[in-house]
Amino acid sequence: MYENPSSYRARKYKDWLLRRANYRCERCGDSKYKLHIHHIIPRKDGGKHTPENLIVLCPSCHQYAEWLYNNGFEVSREILMMC
Repeated sequence: MYENPSSYRARKYKDWLLRRANYRCERCGDSKYKLHIHHIIPRKDGGKHTPENLIVLCPSCHQYAEWLYNNGFEVSREILMMC
């Protein structure tokens, strides 16, 4: 079966990010839920699709990160990783 090269690269990149995070939320350490790849600075606001701008989060922490950003709080990897 043919797989689009860009889809293949995206899947491999996601797998790499999940391995980097040890298949756990990088904020709370949870691994029970489906993990999300989150852009710290959204792409619509100029955020890049780079390892430095991507973090693996569980649904609850993802919602928290979105809330912080949408309410004007400074968001960085260090801030998101504080509990």
